[in-house]
Amino acid sequence: MWSPLTVTLVQSTILNAVSNVLAQIIDQWKLNKPFKLNVVALIQFVTYAIIIVPINFSWQRYIEARYPGFPTTAAWRRWTSFNNRHVGASSSSRVDDHAIVIPISADHNHNHNNTNTIPMMIKDKPASAAAASHKWRSARNSPSSSSGMRNFLMKFFLDQTVGSVMNIILFIVLINLLKGASLSVVWEAIGKDFYPIMIARLKYRPVVSTLMYTIVPVDRRVVFGSACGVIWGIYLSFTYLNGMNVVMILPLTYSATVNVYLVWNALIQVRPNADSPVLFAVYLVSSLISAFHHWKRARQLGSQKPARRRQSLLGLDIVLRLFKASKRQKLPDEFVRIYEDDMHHATTWEQSVFGTRNLVTVDPQNIQAILAKQFHDFGLGPTRRGNLGVMLGDGIFTADGKPWEHSRALLRPQFARDRVADLHIEEEHAQNMFHHLPVDADGWTSPIDLSPLFFRFTIDSSFEFLFGESVHSQNAALPDDSPAKRHVETRAGIDPAYVAQCFDGATYTLGQRIAMGELYWLFSPKSLRQQVKVVEEFADYYVKRILQAKDSGDLLSATGNDGKKYVFLRELAKSTTDPIELRSSLLHLLLAGRDTTAGLLGYVWWNLARHPEVFRKLRATIIEHFGTYDNPREITFAELKSCAYLQAVLSETLRLYPSVPVNSRRALRDTTLPRGGGPDGTAPVYVKKGTEVNYQVYVMHRRKDLWGADAAEWKPERWEGRRPGWEYLPFNGGPRICLKQQFALTQAGYVTTRMLQRFDRLVSLDGNSAGDGPLHSVGLTAAPAQVLVKLHEQGREN
Repeated sequence: MWSPLTVTLVQSTILNAVSNVLAQIIDQWKLNKPFKLNVVALIQFVTYAIIIVPINFSWQRYIEARYPGFPTTAAWRRWTSFNNRHVGASSSSRVDDHAIVIPISADHNHNHNNTNTIPMMIKDKPASAAAASHKWRSARNSPSSSSGMRNFLMKFFLDQTVGSVMNIILFIVLINLLKGASLSVVWEAIGKDFYPIMIARLKYRPVVSTLMYTIVPVDRRVVFGSACGVIWGIYLSFTYLNGMNVVMILPLTYSATVNVYLVWNALIQVRPNADSPVLFAVYLVSSLISAFHHWKRARQLGSQKPARRRQSLLGLDIVLRLFKASKRQKLPDEFVRIYEDDMHHATTWEQSVFGTRNLVTVDPQNIQAILAKQFHDFGLGPTRRGNLGVMLGDGIFTADGKPWEHSRALLRPQFARDRVADLHIEEEHAQNMFHHLPVDADGWTSPIDLSPLFFRFTIDSSFEFLFGESVHSQNAALPDDSPAKRHVETRAGIDPAYVAQCFDGATYTLGQRIAMGELYWLFSPKSLRQQVKVVEEFADYYVKRILQAKDSGDLLSATGNDGKKYVFLRELAKSTTDPIELRSSLLHLLLAGRDTTAGLLGYVWWNLARHPEVFRKLRATIIEHFGTYDNPREITFAELKSCAYLQAVLSETLRLYPSVPVNSRRALRDTTLPRGGGPDGTAPVYVKKGTEVNYQVYVMHRRKDLWGADAAEWKPERWEGRRPGWEYLPFNGGPRICLKQQFALTQAGYVTTRMLQRFDRLVSLDGNSAGDGPLHSVGLTAAPAQVLVKLHEQGREN
């Protein structure tokens, strides 16, 4: 007779082999190639299974012995002894305590005081049906029910933590070693792939663990886990075969294909613990009631099903497709291809990723409903608040309901037109930027990437607007021998330029966490905590200083000026003295204003470099309105606003390249979207509470039925006499419309004006044509990955 370990090893190895073969079949079918078995890959994957199965088998035995889900031997004997004395059954129907068989899961090293777990089956003497029936009826009063829940929770916790870490690391290590990788490559793979696989595992593993630790015997848990995991095994094979980076992975279990016989074989020999029937009954009944409720509610609201994107099981194809597009730095453009090629221009559709249903819309009416008409039906939800709140705290970008209303009311007065119109500080930062654009004797600059220049400009300007002082990141980036380089004093013992670096680093990490959805919390590197600490300490330094000055009645001295320059923190301190609220407000607006303007400037100049006719026309307009660089006229908010062609260039850039290409809201209650359901897409669509609705502004701005056949082309002239509605949404809309939109447009207009006054020619050097479009760097906002150009200074001859 084979031992349980041998049986488990054989069954699980077969399942792993089948899953690997299926993966090869699917892979070659997708490439339209005839199937040819990769024997080496099969052998190596089976070898991995042979190594890992005994480890998992021993792990399950250990945690079952340590935290038994069934009565201990001593407890079982006491219980059966009580029954034999009090039930009144005949001697032939009693449970003989000497007939107890200690299972293989008993761990004699950890259970010294006769606490080995009871087996799944008992070799009792022939018993009457009545006695057997009584035994099961009495299970509720057995010793297992007193500690079963505690032990279940302990096993559940250990499986999600220690078990998951062990399995993931072993997979990465073994599969790379089997491929002949060096130890340095293995170590690099662990750092790169661990968190994405962990995220995927936590999507499915809690359900599997609940089943395993309530109804599946310990010796069959590995097989049961394997039998549950057809897609996971296929995916691991894909990962191994293709050598892909594992990002946003499938949420299933160990490996292999579904085998009905093995699943049944694992279950038919189960003696559930006392709470299992109730747990499953509650789950099934609640699921049925919920499904019926939503079906009935949807009918009452007259909604119909939206279009559904054809996809592979669990949406693996869309995940891999978007991941590859992101690696190519073409993620926003892939959304357009999905809309045009996959959905055939359907404006609202549903898709399921990892078993979670969500909705996607590019319909202006639906977006208007989400952001305005049904504003109270949709919110940001706890995921965004938990993620961004790590650095930002509560505020306009993380809060819903009353807290959001309070933050909005506090900030709105600070962006009155007269405060946005102050452009004096922009000139200083523009001059600092020009230090990075020296010209040679022929009047041309060296090849320069404008993108980092714009980001440093906007962070210096934003800090001065908000805190009253710049962080001088542009100065810090100058060579040490530059005559423009100057010493900058620290603040709170921190180099201000280092604060800017920490803010950038933290923002980038938060953007990565957004892609992880509800499991964002799994990616919390030490660097993020360190960066957030630096940013908070820097902000707290200014908050403390302003509050102390307010207490002493001298707010002006705290910002180091005579009050002529507007300082956001100083003005906000007149409305609140809560230091946490002040800090959060500062960081929310720093995030909003800095990246948005830098991205806009980058896309403007990327396009100007590819459209010389627009460059010449815009420069002539600027010279006419504002004079030359050496002999300028005053540049004001009103003049920038009235410069129609400049505004057309900015608007067209924001149309093709909105700062936030894709945004989302979560349904706060059962509701509907006005359009997208039914065969013709005109019926309402039911949106269940908790459903995430993604609205793709990038795609909507390129719809040819809204913007014409040339919607994909950059043409500022299209804005002559045009007054757009909800089909144009660069700054969101409704009550949450961006407070800093005029600030961003004014700042971008000012910088563009000053650059056009100084430079009369522009050459693109990165090789991408206008038709190819730019490469995108997408985090919390979007920006061109590179704007590599040469500029020629006006008044110089070649």
